[in-house]
This record gives sequence, C-alpha cells and structure tokens, in this order.
Amino acid sequence: MEIQAAENQIYGLVNKFLYLIKRIIHFSISTQLCVSVQMKYSVTSGETGTVIYIDTEGSFVPIRLQTMAMAAENHYKNENLSNIPSVEQILKNVTYFRCINVAELIACLIQLKQS
Repeated sequence: MEIQAAENQIYGLVNKFLYLIKRIIHFSISTQLCVSVQMKYSVTSGETGTVIYIDTEGSFVPIRLQTMAMAAENHYKNENLSNIPSVEQILKNVTYFRCINVAELIACLIQLKQS
C-alpha cells in the first residue's frame, strides 16, 4: 500500500513538472515568433512587419520580448544583414490583445477582421 501511494505521489509530481515545461515552451515559442516573424519579413522584404499577439492565458511578458528582440538585433547585425529593425521597432510593431474568455476572443477576432 505504501509503495502504491509513493508511486502515485511521484506520478503526480512528474505530471506537474511536465505541465510546467509545456507552459514554458509554449510561452517561449509565442514570444520568439513575435521577433522572428518581424526579422525574417524585414530582411527579405525591406519593410517592417507587424505581429498580433492574442494572449488567452496571461503569459505575455514584455521584458522577455524585449530581451529576445535585443538578442535577435545583435545576431542579425553580426551577420551584416541590411534592413534590420531596431528593438524599438520590433516592440512597437507587436499589437497585443488580452482575452480572458471566449466572448472577448471572438470580439477581438471580429475587430481584427474589420480593421
């Protein structure tokens, strides 16, 4: 009986750990896309791109976006590529929406479609 309880406790801890890892990866990928999409578009087209970030979980952290933008700017400068947006341009070109329920998400999508 004690072994079963210990196994259940370990299983629960592993599941919590995996959930946290999944959230961290999701958060990082979404934020990284805000930067990568703009950089790729700017380098290939010579124009400044824009990104729409719809946050349904409250996981957006602006300082993390700034850190990633700074790292990307340094990377592309070292590659001697032209048309690189500045950190300020990257941050300015992220349109952020926070939706806490389905009604807000639908309203946000309708608003985006109309603009």
